[in-house]
Formats: sequence, C-alpha cells, structure tokens
Amino acid sequence: MSEIITIRAHPGFQKEFVRTNVDVCFGGGVLAAGKTFGAALSTVEPSLDENWRGLVVKNNIDDLKRGGGVIDTFSKELYSSSAILRMSEMPRLTFPNGAWIDFAHVADQSIGAIQRRFKSSQYDWIYFDELTGFSWDAFKTLLTRNRGKSKYAGKCLATTNPERESWIREFIDW
Repeated sequence: MSEIITIRAHPGFQKEFVRTNVDVCFGGGVLAAGKTFGAALSTVEPSLDENWRGLVVKNNIDDLKRGGGVIDTFSKELYSSSAILRMSEMPRLTFPNGAWIDFAHVADQSIGAIQRRFKSSQYDWIYFDELTGFSWDAFKTLLTRNRGKSKYAGKCLATTNPERESWIREFIDW
C-alpha cells in the first residue's frame, strides 16, 4: 500500500495566492518564496474537471525546461505520480481524466506572433511565470485566450519581482 502524502500551501502569501477568488492575481515576492509552487497548487482542484485546460507561459523555452524550473515544479514536485508529461516544443502535462496544462514560451512577443501561435486556443487558467519578462501587449493578447469551458474558467495568475520602470508597477499602482 502506498503512503499518502499531504501537500499544503504555506500560511501567508502562498495560501492566499492559491485560494484567491479574483480573476487576475499578481503575486510578488522574494526569490524562493514559493510563488511558482503556489501557482502549481492552484491547479489541484480545477484539474479534477475533465474539461479544464491550463497554460503556463514564460518568455524562454529553456527557462521552462531547465532542471528545477517550472515544468519540474508541476510534473515532479506536485504531480509526479498522477499526471503524464509529454516533452516537446510545447510540453503538456495530462491528467488521467483528460484535463491538461500546456507549457509555452513567448519569445516573439509581437501581437501578430502571439495571435498566430495561440489562434483558437481556449484556456481556463493562464499562469505567467515572471510577468516582468512580458510586455503589456503580450499580456493582454494572451489574456484573450483565457476563456475556457470548464467550471473553473477565467482565472489568470502571474508571479513577478517588480521592476521600478515596469508596466506592472504602473498597472498595479492605481
């Protein structure tokens, strides 16, 4: 018989980030504060819906695939025994019920390139890892894909280490 392992969000930031009920949530904090793991934890309940579709984006494919990076956080630290990872140009983590999470990079952040790459895509949940790596136009264009069909549709999370001159600071400064 296998051992049952319970994984919980840490009290404070991570717990609030995981349980937020707002449509768009930016989470900032120091290095190794558990921002990415918190984003991964936020997928646990929605992934139980067979119609749920998720998207994790970063601006560089190597950052996604790097050992200890975003894909490892989702596929090895959280879902190692309960989902199957297909590595490719656009890796996908698939759950036994058919729900899945795509991992994509957006190196070309022009609106046209994003529209072509994600044409007809519909995601219930989008996570921007290190949002400061994305332009405002890239963010708002990808957000148009946040229109899935599951009961958990319309959620966007982003983690950031805000820079003083970033569009993010202006966006949240109001």
